[in-house]
Amino acid sequence: MELTKAVHEVGRRRIIRIDVRTLVPLDEETIFASVRKTGRAVVMHEGPRTLGFGAELTARISEELFYDYSLD
Repeated sequence: MELTKAVHEVGRRRIIRIDVRTLVPLDEETIFASVRKTGRAVVMHEGPRTLGFGAELTARISEELFYDYSLD
């Protein structure tokens, strides 16, 4: 339900949805390529707020791509 609402609100903007089904091996290159292309990432998962997979994934994105974008 929430994903449908988010897609509706962005209108004509392109959304790349990556459904991460396996944690090992994690296809980081696909995730990083998507973030490089769009400049954005939305991580949704069911689990604890801290020490969960979503926290680990956002940490990896930040570590790998933080300096790819200028902070104007």
